[in-house]
Order: sequence, then structure tokens, then C-alpha cells
Amino acid sequence: GRRRLYGPEHPAVLPTMNNLAELYKETGRYDDAEPLYVRALDLREQSLGPDHPRTLISTFNLGDLYVASDDLGKAEDYIASARDGFRRVLGDEHPYSLLATVTLTELLLDLERPAEAETLVRDNYRHHVARYGDRDSRTLEAAALAERVYRALGDETRAAEWRARASSG
Repeated sequence: GRRRLYGPEHPAVLPTMNNLAELYKETGRYDDAEPLYVRALDLREQSLGPDHPRTLISTFNLGDLYVASDDLGKAEDYIASARDGFRRVLGDEHPYSLLATVTLTELLLDLERPAEAETLVRDNYRHHVARYGDRDSRTLEAAALAERVYRALGDETRAAEWRARASSG
């Protein structure tokens, strides 16, 4: 297909490469997915630059692979980098920024670092409200995530406040 027509380095090959990597990831073939995600990220960095939204998506995708394969240390670096880039390039309220913030918060909880996760959840909720309104399912999920963070911190009072917000939809 495209690889034969354009060559393995051509940007037209990237969507197919990414789709195959996604298929491998979704079917648990992480070792097959990783080199494709890494190559897609390298090619996007070379052709588009590190701050292009498509490059940032590739960064996020690689981090998400590491989440799926339970390599949380590697995942954190890529997810945090993608989040920083999305916020810088697209703004705090862009859906990609919000998704990356939620993913990073969940990752920090999985790494048993709820104090760091707390620094993300309040702004994350506020940005969800600004983007989607306070009754949207994504906003309610952001409130439920804040509840999880405060429960992990042992702050049952704040957890209950966030639980009430999460169930107000």
C-alpha cells in the first residue's frame, strides 16, 4: 500500500502505522505496537516538529501504550509531556488537554502518588465545566476522579463533597 508507494519515511504512511499500532495495543500485542508508536513519533517529530498537535497525539499514544502494558514509569514521562504540550499549544480547555490531564491523574493514583494527583484535579474539574458545562458526563467523571484522589489522600470530607458533585448530573 502506502509504504510501497511513498516509502517507509513518508508522512502518508503514518496514519496506517498508527492504526496498526492501535490494533496491536487493543489486542494486547504491546511488543508489536511499541516499535510502530516509537517510529510514528520519531517521524512526526522530524516532519512536523515537537509541538505540532499530531506529534503530541503520537506522544500521548505511546504513553497510553505504556499505561496499557503496565509500564507506568515510562508512561508518566510521555503522558506528562503530551499534557504539557497540549496545554501550551491548544489551551487548558481543549479536549486533548483534558484527556491527558485525566490520564495523568489516574496514572499518579496508580503510582500511589495522590498528593501530586491533587494538584491536577481541581483545575481539571474547572476546565471541564468551562468546556462542557457542569452536567456533562465528562465533567461528572472529572468530579468522580477528584473524589478518588481525596479518598486516596484519606480526606473523606472532601471526597464526599466531590462525590456529591459527581452524582449531581
